Amino acid sequence: MEPILAHYNELRKDIYSQPEDEGHTAWAEHGVKWMASKLNGISTVLDVGCGTGFLSNYFTKLGIQYTGITASEEDRKEAKKSNRNVSIGDMHSLQGNYDLVVARHVLEHSPFPILALMEWRKVANNYLFLVAPAPDFWGWAGMNHYSMANKEQLWWWLRRAGWKILDEEDFKNTNTEYTHNYSDNADRLKKGKPLIEVPGPPKVIEYRFLCHKSEPRIA
Repeated sequence: MEPILAHYNELRKDIYSQPEDEGHTAWAEHGVKWMASKLNGISTVLDVGCGTGFLSNYFTKLGIQYTGITASEEDRKEAKKSNRNVSIGDMHSLQGNYDLVVARHVLEHSPFPILALMEWRKVANNYLFLVAPAPDFWGWAGMNHYSMANKEQLWWWLRRAGWKILDEEDFKNTNTEYTHNYSDNADRLKKGKPLIEVPGPPKVIEYRFLCHKSEPRIA
């Protein structure tokens, strides 16, 4: 395991913080609202790869106790300024038990996606809300993006890791929650990345999966 850990620690140098902005928060809350409308009896949530914990306020309004983990010390410090329950953690090594695990635009940052999904299953009492970026929109490679996957690949990873898909949604760039609140182009300009046309032709931006713990399926 030592060589693997050495390589993994090298990859951790690619971690970057995600600055908060109103548009991105509105877009994320739209997904959580879709998920929350389908669940009952949720009292605790673990937000894996939570950034600054910007979804904390939304879950608190729902009466759900929020815990967030991030790999970015910069994001943790920002979260502390707002008294959000966010700590440093590794998505592949978690503790505790939570009714719901939320992982929004996180799995693509793992070099071990199936192992990550298995670890999230370990700490989840019931549910996983997984949101993954669509590679045909965002591209198949990028900074700290090791596991971009299409829907078929995500289906297989989820089944193999022991998650049953209860519901799913394709969120598109024509959705008003995206087009009215999109502000990522300013950040892309700073980083010298090509701009994304909005709204452009109809295209899936992200896949949303609401899952329940199940037995792992080999096929």
